Amino acid sequence: MKHPTALRCLSSAVLASLWLVPASILAATAASDGGIDIGEVSSSTNAAGTAAARAKALRESPENQVQITHQQIRDLVQPGGSIVTALSAAPGVQVKGYGSGNGASRYQIRINGIQVGFALAPGNPEKNGLSVLFDGVPMNNPLAQYDGWESSETPISSIFSNIHVTQGPGNPDHRWYDSMGGTINLIPVEPTAKAGASLDLGGGSFATYSASTMLQTGSINGWRSELGGGYTRSAGFRTGPYHAPNQAEAFFAKTIKDFHGGHFSAGFFFSHTQEFRPLYIPASPIPGVTTGGYGQPGELLSQGTTGYYYTVPTSQYFKNDTAHMYLVYARLMVHLAQRLSVDNTLYFRSGYRHHYRVNDYFPHTVNTEDFTGTTRTIGDRLAFHWNLPMNSVRFGGYYQHSRYESL
Repeated sequence: MKHPTALRCLSSAVLASLWLVPASILAATAASDGGIDIGEVSSSTNAAGTAAARAKALRESPENQVQITHQQIRDLVQPGGSIVTALSAAPGVQVKGYGSGNGASRYQIRINGIQVGFALAPGNPEKNGLSVLFDGVPMNNPLAQYDGWESSETPISSIFSNIHVTQGPGNPDHRWYDSMGGTINLIPVEPTAKAGASLDLGGGSFATYSASTMLQTGSINGWRSELGGGYTRSAGFRTGPYHAPNQAEAFFAKTIKDFHGGHFSAGFFFSHTQEFRPLYIPASPIPGVTTGGYGQPGELLSQGTTGYYYTVPTSQYFKNDTAHMYLVYARLMVHLAQRLSVDNTLYFRSGYRHHYRVNDYFPHTVNTEDFTGTTRTIGDRLAFHWNLPMNSVRFGGYYQHSRYESL
């Protein structure tokens, strides 16, 4: 990542590595009934037609796949809420979280017992067993000792049009390095041929408010572009001295150029999240556990005594998680012949997670955690699609280089 020629050399290196480097992941797939032509689906200029084609492809797929529609997202996600809460519409998927409940909060996602995201309790056999994609581009950190992806990285739900969920490893055509339990593809709104704009505003109790917008330029000299973004904040539902406010903002841009024999697209996504985590509350009173600190004078701290919504002040317990990331990617699809096409995706992701916690609840003990984990990833995925009369075959591979710095 420190070499300035890495980007210029990546494409040629990928072409060679597909056939010579064992670390590249090669796959060949065949399906009856014509298979799934991803290139044709992506080249649609009509958003409704694209969604219908994707739904049809999922219905005809031999895999266990589910599509969560845009309408389901709007029905299941509250204003300013997290996009991952819409995953509850998929069978076998569990979503668990804590805190304020808005998009800045962290959630754990489980598919048939395998999870990704913040671990609510220790002892998980696999913390990074699901691949999470943004518009088909992987976001997981494969080198992290903690959970390799956090739901707070995608805090604004209104920029997404639908979600594809694959349970299990799935087809090699769209399998990634963390797809043991499944793959979740968060698909943003596609640029449309007609210009337009939308605005979502939300607000509620506990100092909760959100705002987001999407702007469509329409088709200009064959280019279709869009800009979108938003902000969300909530003070949480705690009534004690520590209200655990969470806030996040995100920005997204994408452009598509259709030309004879294919199309080109490029996208950019940025998000920044600041989350405060409250202290757990015992279900029943415990001797010595009081609102003044362990072994200190004060009312016993528990759901039955101080209430379910109480938490200790920040002078005793304080935790803040800050997540910052940006993703840049470009995709090219070209029809090489009547039945042969190729698509290539080049991507770069950079981000960090700053974890800061002070726990002075126990006397004569200073428990401080302060560290930042920084990740930089660059990769390229090349795939050919050969549409035979009786079968549809895709073959290719990807190369990825990641650098992770953590204290």
